[in-house]
Amino acid sequence: MARFIMTVDPARCTGCMACVMACKVNNAVEPDQSRNWVRVTPAGDLPTGMAFQPGACMHCSEPLCVEACPTGATFVDENCAVQVHNNLCIACGSCAEACPYGARHINAGTRRIDKCDYCGDSLVPLGLEPACVGVCPTRARIFGDADDPDSEVAAILGSRRPEFVESRETPTSPRLAYLSEVRDKYWPKAAGIPLAIGLMAPVAAASRWLGGLTLLGLAAVGLRQLFNPSGKEGEGNG
Repeated sequence: MARFIMTVDPARCTGCMACVMACKVNNAVEPDQSRNWVRVTPAGDLPTGMAFQPGACMHCSEPLCVEACPTGATFVDENCAVQVHNNLCIACGSCAEACPYGARHINAGTRRIDKCDYCGDSLVPLGLEPACVGVCPTRARIFGDADDPDSEVAAILGSRRPEFVESRETPTSPRLAYLSEVRDKYWPKAAGIPLAIGLMAPVAAASRWLGGLTLLGLAAVGLRQLFNPSGKEGEGNG
């Protein structure tokens, strides 16, 4: 077990977007979608006139996406990373709606939720860094086990006081730590769990003991109620 954390130093970011492209290539992300980003904000006091804020899934300590998932597909693993069981995902999109950061999307190819997983299915198990970290020419992104006293991340967090980017309306206790000034700290949107999904989630959790077919049935009924609360299929259909 570990406590994986990514640190980001905006002062080191040049806006080259290498992290975004490396993530797309390594994780086969659709061309018009992205697991991570570099936000650009005006900064008249800087020579470039702009400041860069790299980001990705914040792997929150209190993730709304986990609470919003009706099937248990989204979960926090033993390394404190927010992950997705693709075989349980029904692509309802409620977790994406509940994320204040817009860090989730439905992959057009797989029809499953896609997000940063710290390259947990490819690079990290081999002892390598996530793609975005390994390619950064200025080491603006650092990744490691915060509980390992010999790790670079542990040394950084022990010597610097990080900032966190969080919605004022929807606090989620993000883990991604910023090491220098964040120009726009409160950009995440207010978010919440769709009512029908919120009511369905505890029932679905209990039903997992009854088997997958029951779970899928409950999910289908819940989603049908969400999109067609009147129960009418349409007028004039004979």
